[in-house]
Amino acid sequence: MVKPKSIKNEDVERIREQLSHRDGIIFDLSLETGLRISDILNLKVKDISILLTVRESKTKKWKTVKLSENLYERLDRLKPSNAKGDYFVFRSKNKPYAHIDRSTYHRHLKKACRALEIDFSAHSTRKLYAWNVFEISENIFDVQKSLQHEFITTTAKYLDIDIAQLINSELRSRKALQHNHKNVDRQQKDTQLQSF
Repeated sequence: MVKPKSIKNEDVERIREQLSHRDGIIFDLSLETGLRISDILNLKVKDISILLTVRESKTKKWKTVKLSENLYERLDRLKPSNAKGDYFVFRSKNKPYAHIDRSTYHRHLKKACRALEIDFSAHSTRKLYAWNVFEISENIFDVQKSLQHEFITTTAKYLDIDIAQLINSELRSRKALQHNHKNVDRQQKDTQLQSF
């Protein structure tokens, strides 16, 4: 697996300013949900809800995420008033019953990338989402679950974490915890013996 390129939270506003309204919503959906671009582009009008439920095309797993009020309203306003439930939200101008092509969105991101002199890709937003989850939870397994990765090693690559270092750190933490429990047990036994 190729490691996704990184962007920082500080870059988000600058990137968003370079994108069209529609591409900005796609960008924000990826940042807020961690969904892959292909899954975002496959969204249909009937899918739009504050609780967005998507069947991921890569994993075939269902994922439900709560959208922020702001993003939900922006997404809802993007829907044409005459759109039927099976219409794609991000429709192609040339093919009204198809969604925009991934290459179109990638091309727009590359243009923003050049203008800002930042090296990122559509998948960089998923990586930033992973980092934001990790900063809140401080638990790589929460990130793995949120991204629906099968293997923790994939999640570690997203977070630029050396998996061997992570395992050693976890083992050291568990040994320290066991040592602390033994000390507490000894202190409790000493206290009980002194009370006799």
